[in-house]
Amino acid sequence: MLYTVIPADGPTDRIRLYPSPVAAWQAAQGERPVAALAMDLDPWGRRVVPATIPLRDVDPTWSAPVELHADGSATARGPIPEALFLDCPTLRPVMGLGLGTNGTTTYTG
Repeated sequence: MLYTVIPADGPTDRIRLYPSPVAAWQAAQGERPVAALAMDLDPWGRRVVPATIPLRDVDPTWSAPVELHADGSATARGPIPEALFLDCPTLRPVMGLGLGTNGTTTYTG
C-alpha cells in the first residue's frame, strides 16, 4: 500500500508516493487530502505495480516506472489507473500528527 497527496490542480503525469499515511500527511502539511493507493513497489524498486489484492478494472500486468528519493518516497511517471485509488475515506490524523497511547497514529475518515 502506498499513499499520495491529492494535488490541488488535479491529476498529473507524475505522482509522489509515500510509504505511509503519516509521511504523506507530513508532506501535505495538513493542507491537502491524502489518499491510499492499492499498489506497491516491485521487488527491485524500479516500478509500481498493483497490490496483490484482486481489483476489478485493473490490468494485473500494469506498472509504471518510479524514481526513488532519499526520504523513502518515490515519484511514479505516467497515469495511475483510477481503480488503484481506494474507495475509502481520506486519511486525516486526529488533532495533528499525534500518537495514540499504544504508539500508533490515530486516523479519522
